[in-house]
Amino acid sequence: MNRLRFLSAVACSAALVVSAALASGPQTTRWVQFTDKGRWESLTHDQLVAEAYVHGLSGRAVERRRVEGLRGDSLITLADLPPDPDYLAAIEALGAEIDRLSRWFNRASVRATPETIDRIRGLPYVASVEPVRMLQCARAGYEIVGEFDGNPPPGPGIDTPGSYGRSYLQALQVNAVEAHRRGYTGEGVLMVVLDGGFELSHRAFSGLDVVAEWDVTENDSYTGQDEADAPGQAAHGTACLSEIAGYDPGNLIGIAYEASFLLVKSEYVPTETVQEEDDWVAGLEWAERLGAQVGSSSLGYADWYNTAMYDGRYPITSRAVTIAYEKGLVVCTSASNDGPQPLTLAAPADCYGGLSIGAIDSLGRIARFSSRGPTADGRTKPDLVTRGVRTVVASPYTNHRYAYWNGTSMACPIGAGVVALVRQAHPEWSAEEVIRALKQTADRADRPDNTYGWGIPDVISAIEYEQ
Repeated sequence: MNRLRFLSAVACSAALVVSAALASGPQTTRWVQFTDKGRWESLTHDQLVAEAYVHGLSGRAVERRRVEGLRGDSLITLADLPPDPDYLAAIEALGAEIDRLSRWFNRASVRATPETIDRIRGLPYVASVEPVRMLQCARAGYEIVGEFDGNPPPGPGIDTPGSYGRSYLQALQVNAVEAHRRGYTGEGVLMVVLDGGFELSHRAFSGLDVVAEWDVTENDSYTGQDEADAPGQAAHGTACLSEIAGYDPGNLIGIAYEASFLLVKSEYVPTETVQEEDDWVAGLEWAERLGAQVGSSSLGYADWYNTAMYDGRYPITSRAVTIAYEKGLVVCTSASNDGPQPLTLAAPADCYGGLSIGAIDSLGRIARFSSRGPTADGRTKPDLVTRGVRTVVASPYTNHRYAYWNGTSMACPIGAGVVALVRQAHPEWSAEEVIRALKQTADRADRPDNTYGWGIPDVISAIEYEQ
């Protein structure tokens, strides 16, 4: 029987079992891994390239990949195309609902009953079926330790510390103040922030350049607080974004306040503060094909894996960060908040290629809660540390208030902002060269360990690093 006849037969037989399948138990979400890319594998390279552009690949992404050194058949590949539509149609015909697609991993996440899942396992082009796991905000979340009213805009002649307000020390610590003075503000760099939502009514966002937004679950372009969301759903993402992009002289100047942004809302369950990994992977793939150069994600796995699995190769989010890096996108992730014991990282902080960021205070001392390495396979983590204790952020759901927050969630955006400044200064550098410059010029580069990693980055030293 040829494939088209087989698929037709599957669809017809599925109609007879859908009602029974739906009644056989509660639906769960599963990854369906396909054996191949089906119809796409017969394309010529020119046809593949054309299809990739039809399916959303941007010229900006291709140019970033060229900077990374990708050429020829490795520049645009089958990984730029979704799973075979025939395979997806057959799964839907069995009664499953498709949630997300992963091009990089050739997977679909589906919601289905146990009986339907068993039927999906029997399809000849399905390699495996496994659970979709959940994410939380930097594992143990964050702590709000104070809130205050913002100051009115300062008058002319205000000094540098005054223009930064209470955010001065967190910018000074990574030498971003001097970088800003030299004209490195993130301009021309496209960043992606993945989180639970973003409320942009605060005055610190009045100049924010948003190129595109995607609420993955609702599949729309609004990433703010929806009526169906849990209270405070967008708080975490709003605060994290403000550290990078906020600009309100006298109160807060973000590390890369003139960068451009892609915003990804990856919330799945409206009544819980969790993110699911299929939404997160879909969001990262979307941002990569739109040309993002830097990513910030203060999310980490809950308790779905044991310590031995945090090796950068097992969790799918960690592997996604590595694939993004290989395509030239540097993703910063929170180390997590399970310190001070060793081996307390959470995915995707165990990734290869990306930068996991730990938390320090204003004096450069490690936060007790900041997770420690090494990874399960013995690599030194975190990579860098930035301010994550009493970090100044825009207070979510207000127009003019600010707050002090604790957590590696707060350290990650500062690290991402630093990466953006280096990328602005050196658009010709690959992801590997950017990371090398930051790590080799950090304050513990001569003695990296599993508490501080390579230490506190210095933007100016990284920009001046000779490759």
